[in-house]
Amino acid sequence: MALKPYKLLIVLFFGLALVLAGCKKTKDTFTSRTFHRMVSKFNPLYNGQQAMVQGEAALKQAHRDDFNTILSVFQEGDKAAASNVKPTMDKAIEKAAKVIQEHSMMIRNDQKNTYVDDSYLLLGKARYYKREYLEALETFNYCVQQYPDSKDYEEARYWAARTETRLGNFISAKDKFEKMYRSERLPKKLKGDVFAAFGQLEIDQKHYSVAIQLLTQAVDKTKDRDSEIRWMFIIGQLHSALGNDFEASEMFKKVIKKGPPYELLFQAQLNRARNYDVDLQDPEVVMDDLRAMLKDDKNYDNRDQIYYVMAEVQAKLDEDGLEEDYLKESVRNSTINNNQKGMSYLKLAENNFDDKMYTVASAYYDSSFTNIDKENPRFDEVKRKKESLGELVKNLNIIITQDSLQMLANMGEKQRLRKIEEIVEKEQEAAEEKRREDEMRNSNPFAQEGSITANNQGAVKGGQWYFYNQSLRSVGVRDFTNQFGNRKLEDNWRRRDKETISDFDGGKSSDDDLEEGGDVTASAEEEANSKVQQYLANVPLTEEAMAKSHVMIIDAFINVGAIYKDNFQDYHQAEVELKELLKRYPDLELKSRVWYMLYRINVLAEDETDAQYYKNLIKQEFPDSEYARLVDGLVAGGEQDASKAKLYYIKTYKSFKESEYKKALKMSDSGAVAFGNTEQGPQFLMVKALSQGKVGKTESMIATLTVVSNQYASTEQGKEAARILAQIGSGKEEEAKVNEKPGSVATEQPEEKEEESPYKVTDNEQHKYILVVPNTKGLVSNMTIAIADFNKKYFKNSGLKTKAVYLNPSEQMILVSGLADKKEALSYVENITQQKVASKGLGGAAVKHFVISNTNFQTFYSTKDFEGYESYYKENYIK
Repeated sequence: MALKPYKLLIVLFFGLALVLAGCKKTKDTFTSRTFHRMVSKFNPLYNGQQAMVQGEAALKQAHRDDFNTILSVFQEGDKAAASNVKPTMDKAIEKAAKVIQEHSMMIRNDQKNTYVDDSYLLLGKARYYKREYLEALETFNYCVQQYPDSKDYEEARYWAARTETRLGNFISAKDKFEKMYRSERLPKKLKGDVFAAFGQLEIDQKHYSVAIQLLTQAVDKTKDRDSEIRWMFIIGQLHSALGNDFEASEMFKKVIKKGPPYELLFQAQLNRARNYDVDLQDPEVVMDDLRAMLKDDKNYDNRDQIYYVMAEVQAKLDEDGLEEDYLKESVRNSTINNNQKGMSYLKLAENNFDDKMYTVASAYYDSSFTNIDKENPRFDEVKRKKESLGELVKNLNIIITQDSLQMLANMGEKQRLRKIEEIVEKEQEAAEEKRREDEMRNSNPFAQEGSITANNQGAVKGGQWYFYNQSLRSVGVRDFTNQFGNRKLEDNWRRRDKETISDFDGGKSSDDDLEEGGDVTASAEEEANSKVQQYLANVPLTEEAMAKSHVMIIDAFINVGAIYKDNFQDYHQAEVELKELLKRYPDLELKSRVWYMLYRINVLAEDETDAQYYKNLIKQEFPDSEYARLVDGLVAGGEQDASKAKLYYIKTYKSFKESEYKKALKMSDSGAVAFGNTEQGPQFLMVKALSQGKVGKTESMIATLTVVSNQYASTEQGKEAARILAQIGSGKEEEAKVNEKPGSVATEQPEEKEEESPYKVTDNEQHKYILVVPNTKGLVSNMTIAIADFNKKYFKNSGLKTKAVYLNPSEQMILVSGLADKKEALSYVENITQQKVASKGLGGAAVKHFVISNTNFQTFYSTKDFEGYESYYKENYIK
């Protein structure tokens, strides 16, 4: 007899209850395993994986490539992008944690739910993309340790290695990658990513040849087309960095044939041209390709980059004139990319600097500094060159200006006035001509080369009407803003006093009056008269004013000579300027100083004949001067000279220590000249270098350090200068900081320099307690529980958290986080030692435990430097 419906429901209810009762996590039954696996796979894990896919896609979309550098192998975005996907990644973490907490079936140290390891992997990836690298590494290492037979074992090792790379743990990362590279278990679908990630590690260490081999293998193994194209592009960049022009050009040609997205296609076209080989390829073909790119509508806003590469091609052909023309075209055709404009100006500046056209170079460096991005790796270099050249040009202008004023002073009154009026008139004509050129350029966007189609039919860019062309409209808006500023959209926007304007056609507006010349002419005349009066006021008509003008010229010549010598190592030009000074002022009171400068210049230029010539002049004309003793070494009375040098050095160094860097720079410069051959000579130069660094004159600092390193190589200062220069050359500016203790540059020489500890004093910061235990199954979990119980009993209200962290294959660390500061951390160590929690758990073995601040933990964990931290710990905690 069939059951009634309500009875059937009762039977089904009790049947379901019996099934669920048999699905306990602690029972190893078919029903339990099936239930927890299915629920894990099709509910939380699935949702978490979907969140991961969504987050990875968002990071890839947000990623912005800097094509001035070697691209990153993977598109992971920046910190802002990581912050934006945090909610998505948190969802993935939540779902992964749910599987682990509610569906884990760890029975007799064996995980029966095969989706728990997938959940740990998902958890680690989400933490990685959130840039929580230490937590991510802990998770991946846990996977590797706990699930060695899992299908996810190699993938967990791969992500652990990627995370180690991000943390800068290159040795550990390489060890992991090499094991995977040789592993027969590595799945085929993972090989491309593993080889590519291994390549990123080598790129980070600048091992480009090895990286090329790895990325080539990655391209061969991957099935993802986008990754394949990206990695091929990076291979081209690496060949370019190694100077393999032909190989780079050919690789970029392959990228082009793959049909990549526009940005990558455009950059591949540029790089193919940029890396053409002079001996193996036809430059005309390359130039024809670039000209074709100029005509492509899509490249309108990128014409500045195309012209820049055309300039690079001409530079390879040693055609300087054409190179400069194309660089200027790059500047003229800049629309939206100020950084490229800055780079074009920079190349013009460097070319003129190399040709010793310093005044022109200075103007180009100024323009480059105005446009180049602050994030550009060359920004600081541009700033230094701009400042050095600015100082040079300032002194050159002083000489030119004072020469002109003295010439005017030697004229009759009427002739002087007429000459000044001519100068002012020429200045106004030049300003008016520039204004007209700017106005024409701003009002006619088609005047720029490249904005009209090649067949000159008069149609704008493919027949498109001007106002429909977004690129040209953006240029117009920019030019309008540059000339007039941001203006409100309204009638009579050019007028200041709009209430005086008639709304009728009957009367003439004030603008009409101005156009007919009334007020403009009066204003121009007033401005001209004002300038004439300014010129007259500056003419040195009295003996006192003329003497002052001569002093300004003399000082400027000496400064110019010093800048050429010290900042630019242009010894020839320095000598030319100083000789010109002596030619103008044969009875110069500072002649001995100028001769000594010429002596030093010829010593540096290794011209022994001229150096000896100026040495003899000094000894013959000024035998009792400091300069005579300097060129001849210490003579009779040397002890007195040494005493003076020491006393003056103490005063100089005191100024430096009191942060009076400009004063210290001036005093050290004088001291180096006056006492260069005493024991304090190199010490003065070291203070000079330090002071130059403090006031931002890094180029000058490097030049001074080079002098110390070369001329005083055997001294402590020479060795210190060589060390700093080596660090600067390797890009480690932070490590290149000069030891500013008196002993390193003063009279007292330290016996041995202690290596600076990487750990910082952070007493008031939160601390961690660390216990290192053997990586044995059961022991780690037992010790973690024991310490957690101790915390609950003795530090109940401190909110301490306990967890185990992978350290190396043989050891783990048990971390206790949340100790308020150093004082509480030391109290914790004292308590846990008294209770013998660690020693009991480890069977009375020697215990390796300590406390460390959160900041120092980051350093310690990345280096695993037990010895270094033990030394710091003894000094700062035990004492």
